[in-house]
Amino acid sequence: MATIEAPPRLQVRLHAGPFVNEPPVDFTREENARKMRSAIEKVRGQLGREYDLIIGGKRVKTGEKIRSLNQPSPRRSLASIRKRAKSTWSPR
Repeated sequence: MATIEAPPRLQVRLHAGPFVNEPPVDFTREENARKMRSAIEKVRGQLGREYDLIIGGKRVKTGEKIRSLNQPSPRRSLASIRKRAKSTWSPR
């Protein structure tokens, strides 16, 4: 089992104040439609990535993985997450 140091966890505050719904977006306007298509392509390029476990601040690569699949198209993997091995866990 290989381990590498995980980067420090950044504390990012995305929102200030109470929750407020975004106003509806008019996708008949070409600029709005273009921005949405661009955002979808960006996310589509991130699909299928593998994610390591992070235990005690260290990245842990185990042999087994849990695959997250696209439900309408199960052949498409959304992501693979390393599965915890018994040797990586200890009760506190």
